[in-house]
Amino acid sequence: MKKLILLFASTLFAFSLAAANPIFKNNNGDDKCTYCCPKCKKCESKEGDCAKDKCAMVKSGTYCCTKDMTTSEVEAKCPKCHNDMKKVECKKADTKK
Repeated sequence: MKKLILLFASTLFAFSLAAANPIFKNNNGDDKCTYCCPKCKKCESKEGDCAKDKCAMVKSGTYCCTKDMTTSEVEAKCPKCHNDMKKVECKKADTKK
């Protein structure tokens, strides 16, 4: 009986280690999306300019004015044109096949 409990505990421990390892997780790319284009919502893993719109990519979750591309970390009105700033979030890829 002790061997059975020890075998069960060691198997449970091995599964918990495997679940914590990022290699075994279901990686659909969502965690790599850190920068977004405020115009087309294209997702990138690194900072730079959007190839389609030629505007600067901003960090996902940042607030941006759609008129003059002013950014802010908090929801507010644009200090230049006084329009409401909208939160920039990337489009999620369709999982339908």
